Formats: sequence, structure tokens, C-alpha cells
Amino acid sequence: MSARNLILDPVQFAALLNVRVDWLYKRTKKTAKDRLPKCPGYGKLRFNPYDPKLQEWVTRNFGPLDLVGIAATMTAGNVDMGTSNE
Repeated sequence: MSARNLILDPVQFAALLNVRVDWLYKRTKKTAKDRLPKCPGYGKLRFNPYDPKLQEWVTRNFGPLDLVGIAATMTAGNVDMGTSNE
């Protein structure tokens, strides 16, 4: 997988933001006030750290983060992703 194709599942993205997985799902609903941008075309909830809309959303809600750098480190196995939905 090339770095440009780095796609995160909800558990990975929740770990990156240090939030609960259900918190992410609530923010992807059509009724969410400031809807979290998701990656279309996967059939399941996925997030693309290269997506400018996702980067803007994260900056607005969490401050500036290097999504690509953090995600690449996490998916390389350098961070414990955990298995719980806490």
C-alpha cells in the first residue's frame, strides 16, 4: 500500500484522536451539527488522512494535527491500537 492510499478504520481513527469509536460514529451521521467527513466507496466507515476536508474538521475540533504522519506511524505498528471501543 502506498502512503497516499493510507485509509483508517474507525478504531484506528478514534485512537489517533483519543476518542471513543461511538463518538466518531455519532459525528458521521447526517444529523450531526459539524459532520465528520468520511471516505466514500468502501462500504464501511473509513477515513482518509489526506482528505483536506477531514484535515480542516480535525483542526477545527482538535487543533492542528499531522494526521498523515500520525496515521502512518500508527499503521506501521508503532502504536498500540487496542481492541476496545472505549
